[in-house]
Amino acid sequence: MPASNSGKNMAILTASQLGKSYGTVDIFEGLSFNIPQRARIGLVGPNGVGKTTFLKTILGLRGANLLLLDEPTNPLDLPSQEVLQSMLAEFEGTILLVSHDRFLIDGLATQIWNVNADAQQLEVFSGSYSAFKQYQHTQAEQPSALKPDRPASREVRNRGGAELSKNERQRLALKIQTLEADIAELETKLRTLGERLQNPPEDGYVVQQLGQDYRATQAQLGIMMEEWATLAMKLEE
Repeated sequence: MPASNSGKNMAILTASQLGKSYGTVDIFEGLSFNIPQRARIGLVGPNGVGKTTFLKTILGLRGANLLLLDEPTNPLDLPSQEVLQSMLAEFEGTILLVSHDRFLIDGLATQIWNVNADAQQLEVFSGSYSAFKQYQHTQAEQPSALKPDRPASREVRNRGGAELSKNERQRLALKIQTLEADIAELETKLRTLGERLQNPPEDGYVVQQLGQDYRATQAQLGIMMEEWATLAMKLEE
């Protein structure tokens, strides 16, 4: 993964071994990072890994001229989104952004921070969102590249989206819409569980059950988001 800071830009915020938990449930832990001056950072990762919680934690640490945004384009129509992106591009300070709007992230971000829940790491990539996705794709392809007997299967897989018929694309789009509705429902459930864990009941057994439910919902969200990303990429090819 490319280095996050060349040393030429002064860091406006530095954190070491940052963590956050609700009761006995760890949302994230052991995150260390520097936020360079005037950086444009897109915070990405599966739903439920704690990106919004991470922003809220940074809110308590931040200094001047650091703008934190959580899904800023959700309530906006397309013209308003374009105005927002233009205004953010002219902002003189540093931006840390969480958004499912990949076009907004791709248009603004100079760094991508990927929250890796499995490895308990914050992976920092210097470059645009498109470059980050290409890097991920290249990394995923490396093991199979060592197997010369499978190039044809990779080529078919890469061309898969282009082979879809109109009906297949419609069915795929419908499946994506259904997934998005299910994801939104799970996100609401996760937020509700997080709020309950922030103000836990006195009954330790109930807290334990809430924690288990939170982790299970978090894992289910991760699976659904991986499927959504796969289907969306296939539809766009």
